[in-house]
Amino acid sequence: MNSKVTVLIVEHNPLVALDLTEMIEEMGITRIFTVANAIEARKVADKQYISIALLDVNLRGGEDGALLARHLTNRTNAKIIYLITDSRIAALKRVKETNPISILKKPFVDEDLTNALKLAMVFNSGGKSNSYLD
Repeated sequence: MNSKVTVLIVEHNPLVALDLTEMIEEMGITRIFTVANAIEARKVADKQYISIALLDVNLRGGEDGALLARHLTNRTNAKIIYLITDSRIAALKRVKETNPISILKKPFVDEDLTNALKLAMVFNSGGKSNSYLD
């Protein structure tokens, strides 16, 4: 159904990553890459065009989600959806500067994730089609 959409999930918690993967697959998206840190995410982005990236803001290994988002949008023009635990002003300011499609607070609601993904697909298609909203 959505064979042209490629989603990158960058989440260090394997249970959250699995939950995200299952929800995305239910939308008919089959090209999903799941990694636990920014280093792995960069390797995937070097080999694959990324349509949408779901990023945990607090990544392990020194690089945060906002810095990774800048790299991904420059490299692949990925649409960014952040997953945050920390909703303090400093954290929100950092991610808002990268112009994300959405910011979802953990634990997120399935419907919010689905809506954010649909919106990202519309932006990814240049707003030319609303077939993703069905």
